[in-house]
Amino acid sequence: MLFGLIGATQEAARVLINLGTTYRAWGDLDRAIEATRSALTLLGPKGDLHLLIAGHYNLSLQLVQTERFEEAAELLEMDEDLYRQVQEPWLQLRLLWLRGDIAAGGGMLDAAERMYVETRNGFVALKGGYDAAMVTLDLAVLYLRQGRTADVRRMAEEMLPIFEAQDVHREALAALALFQEAVRQDQLTVEKTLEVVAYLREARGEPELRFGFGWDQRHASGGRKR
Repeated sequence: MLFGLIGATQEAARVLINLGTTYRAWGDLDRAIEATRSALTLLGPKGDLHLLIAGHYNLSLQLVQTERFEEAAELLEMDEDLYRQVQEPWLQLRLLWLRGDIAAGGGMLDAAERMYVETRNGFVALKGGYDAAMVTLDLAVLYLRQGRTADVRRMAEEMLPIFEAQDVHREALAALALFQEAVRQDQLTVEKTLEVVAYLREARGEPELRFGFGWDQRHASGGRKR
């Protein structure tokens, strides 16, 4: 409001983009989309390039998470020229990841698999173990929904040595180890995998946050470690 009163539209847009990110973290996706759209309206097509990219990418991600896959795909297609202006590997990998999500949501499973594998390998090459872990779990969900348990088992055995050597913190590694053990015992489900995904999203900015599988009380913390 204050930035709006003094006509500082770029600063107001930055606040709205951050607000949208906060709403998404809280699970309030409708308000996240509303805040992000408002930010992009303030910026207009000639706004700050990096703010525009952040806003357009965030909006596409929020649309995917509300399962509005066609709308997200149309937005990504419209924004191709915008994204070409920044040939930054991390951004390109995140865009590929997002396209994989859209393909998976639209039932194009082979395409989604190719995109997830390429994204995971890209993050591993860039030493981005945390992102690689998260896209690996997306790939696991894809395999589980197709009944491809052998592929899940193979992938689970390969993942920990890679992530231990990269930037995955101790509590996240513990969650991934539990995921791996569940695969070995044929106890893994899509729902349990999505629990790990949700945990990793929250724990990225809070490395001391412990993960507790409800079905493995030996490791459950019941809350946050302080």
